[in-house]
Amino acid sequence: ASAPITLLMVAVATWFSAPVGVFLGIFVASSLLLWFMSHRQTAASIPASLPGAVLPPALLARVKRHMRLTAFTVTLGFLAGSEIEVVFLKMYASEDSAGQFKVAYQLAMGAALLVPGVFGAVLLPMMASALKQGAEVAAQRFVASTRYLALLAAPLVAFGVVFATAIVGVLYGTAYAPAAPVFAACLVAGSLLTITQGGSSLLISADRQGSILAMVSIMAVLKIVLDAVLVIHYGLLGATIAYLVVSFLHMSVVMVLAIRASRAMPDWWLLGRITLAAAVGAAVAYPLLHHLAPLAAVIGGGLVVCACYLPLTLLFNCWSRGDIEHLRALHGRLGSRRIGLLDKVLERAHRRAHA
Repeated sequence: ASAPITLLMVAVATWFSAPVGVFLGIFVASSLLLWFMSHRQTAASIPASLPGAVLPPALLARVKRHMRLTAFTVTLGFLAGSEIEVVFLKMYASEDSAGQFKVAYQLAMGAALLVPGVFGAVLLPMMASALKQGAEVAAQRFVASTRYLALLAAPLVAFGVVFATAIVGVLYGTAYAPAAPVFAACLVAGSLLTITQGGSSLLISADRQGSILAMVSIMAVLKIVLDAVLVIHYGLLGATIAYLVVSFLHMSVVMVLAIRASRAMPDWWLLGRITLAAAVGAAVAYPLLHHLAPLAAVIGGGLVVCACYLPLTLLFNCWSRGDIEHLRALHGRLGSRRIGLLDKVLERAHRRAHA
């Protein structure tokens, strides 16, 4: 309910060309509205507190330790994950390059968190529940969540990389054309980090906050050093390289730690097939970039990538038998409106699918 109201307020303010202060007020009002709606909807699910109830000393100590580590991790993670490159670009490059990076980063992170990030946000309680059922269940959920996040992120990355110039042009105009390759790079990096959320959730649930804090601390220092060196010499390109390098290292370390903790290995060949399916879909859509106007290319390209991606993932055996059984059940609900060709495709994919 809060999202449509916020969108309506922004649309009205934009229509009347409101100053920046009005948009700041809308942000504050929408935040308070979201808090109120969330509090109201969750109040019924929270049990009443019992007078005199206290946590066991061991559990209380664990909670305090977790909160301390989380506070440090979030603080350093903000430094390592935020667009601190903007500060170095302002200091050693130009205001224009700082603005280009800011636009590219915010757009890429918004896209990465909106698509695969929605699924990744619920992984922490899921992983904690899995660990209670046993290490083997948690390991299976880590592998499966990594696959699902990759399936969600791959078409977004392929579409964003191929149509980056058109997307930035439509949203911000030709003046921000230099932000297009930066947007593509940030989208790749942000999606890689999102794909590792299954591993991060596993580590947090397994009380590996100390390892996470050490990793985040190292990445924060490395990011500052790389930014200071590369931005001075290469400007906007240096900032982009620094962000890519740190993001890739962050992803790699999280995956290594999660694999060690779970003793389970993601199916790298499967992840490669997912990437191939997205790349082929983007290649089919690529000609639209040169034959249509930017807005039409963005809309048409997105539709073509999505239309090609799902059948390609079935062709390349990217789904498990359980996934396809669920798809067949959903398709079966259409009754007489079922598509015969799709039935045959799903049946064949089910025979070829891995367990």
